[in-house]
Amino acid sequence: MSVLAEVVIGATRKDLVVTVTDENNLPINLTGGTVKLQGKSEALPGFTLDVAGTLLDPANGVAKWASIGGVAFVEVSDMQSKPEATFDLRVRFVDAGTLVDYGPEFQIKWVIPPIP
Repeated sequence: MSVLAEVVIGATRKDLVVTVTDENNLPINLTGGTVKLQGKSEALPGFTLDVAGTLLDPANGVAKWASIGGVAFVEVSDMQSKPEATFDLRVRFVDAGTLVDYGPEFQIKWVIPPIP
């Protein structure tokens, strides 16, 4: 699995937009549902991500997390003195019928700002 993006902690300009698809790579209709970005990094034992997202285009399975370098995600204090941490992530979604499932796994690397 390759890293989807590298995010500098504290940089709030990047958004994450994900299209949730089924096993045939077709968008899942998320109208009336909810989404969360969930995951963890082997480099940071005990730290997990569990952040609610916004349905940008629910009929086409598109969800968004704004400012993924911001404090709702990973902070310098979470890094346990490590310069970077790659997270294995999935989108957890609940559809209008309250059924829970997960999108495909992907990775994002968070890094400490190079110049504070």
